[in-house]
Amino acid sequence: MKASDAMVPDPHVAVAGAMASEVAIMLKTRNISVVPVVDDHRTRRFLGTLSDRDLVTRCLAEGKHPWHTRADSLMRTNSPVVHRDQELEGYRVRMDLDP
Repeated sequence: MKASDAMVPDPHVAVAGAMASEVAIMLKTRNISVVPVVDDHRTRRFLGTLSDRDLVTRCLAEGKHPWHTRADSLMRTNSPVVHRDQELEGYRVRMDLDP
């Protein structure tokens, strides 16, 4: 089975310049806990991930204002990335090795 077989075909994404408050509203509305952060809606180049926990620990807990804090300043950039044609077994191995 290839990684593409397990991927969501058209996932909800946050644009890098979106405010943390916008991302929080999207997570709540869509009932999801993490979203890929992309450069823009047209190219959708993956930059990182942003989770509800990231919003709490990297924004609110640090005293940043969610209406004035960009998604790309809070996102994680160390997410494992796999090509859509990679066998899923190879992806599992990468996840096991990733700290």
